Amino acid sequence: MISVHLKKLRRRIELSSEEERAIRDCVAETRKVPAGRVVVRAGEQLNSSLLLLDGWLARCKDLPSGERQVTELHVQDARLERVQSCVVSLDLVDILS
Repeated sequence: MISVHLKKLRRRIELSSEEERAIRDCVAETRKVPAGRVVVRAGEQLNSSLLLLDGWLARCKDLPSGERQVTELHVQDARLERVQSCVVSLDLVDILS
């Protein structure tokens, strides 16, 4: 999956092989998350940034009634670092961390 992101990056700037290797070395994991799954729980500490490679994520607030209120939407290439509320996948997403 990182190859797709690097291809987009190469359209904007020229990358040396050393720079590409450094980017690849920063990637801990790439994972697919099915729709409707919690990606980050409210108050959970992230050990690394998350990069949304494909799909849609929503930041949500759980209401006292048990319903979930969407407060923010995230689309492809969104970066998540500090997350206070829960983050849920709205469709099949690819996430890089």
